[in-house]
Amino acid sequence: MRWKGQRKSTRIDDRRGKGGAVRGGAKLSGGVIIIALIYAVITGQNPMSLLGNIMQQGGGSSQQQVQIPKQQSAAEKENADFSSVIFASTEDIWTQVFANSGQQYQPPSMVLFDGQVESRCGVNSEAVGPFYCPGDNKVYLSLGFFRQLERMGAPGDFARAYVIGHEVGHHIQNITGT
Repeated sequence: MRWKGQRKSTRIDDRRGKGGAVRGGAKLSGGVIIIALIYAVITGQNPMSLLGNIMQQGGGSSQQQVQIPKQQSAAEKENADFSSVIFASTEDIWTQVFANSGQQYQPPSMVLFDGQVESRCGVNSEAVGPFYCPGDNKVYLSLGFFRQLERMGAPGDFARAYVIGHEVGHHIQNITGT
């Protein structure tokens, strides 16, 4: 399959190596509240405002993104490039198919991830494999799935391209109502 040098999609969100949403901070305990109230009385501050500031600075249960830098191997970069090219070809083909019937195609985006990912369909781990989320019109792909395909006896470009095309097919089903 000749894919190198072909157009890459601009609709790729590469979240690999960025970690998932992690719950951080401690909940406000009774002791923290009492200390905050005493401090507020001594300094003349509004206690509710002070507690709100504590919550915003990590004393609450807010979500934080943890950035985990990741070196990308040559094989990982090639898999990401391959996925982007195949995804671009689905954009080109479906745009033409829809145009032939007088319609405009609204392509999905594709999210590359490792570990786990949050979508409008919930938080999923790479163990679920590639998936399409109709809630946000995105295809989610962990490139580690390509290694799993090889272990299952389906190596090569065709099998990898088929997986991406299959997930885009779910997008087509979603937007056409089939």
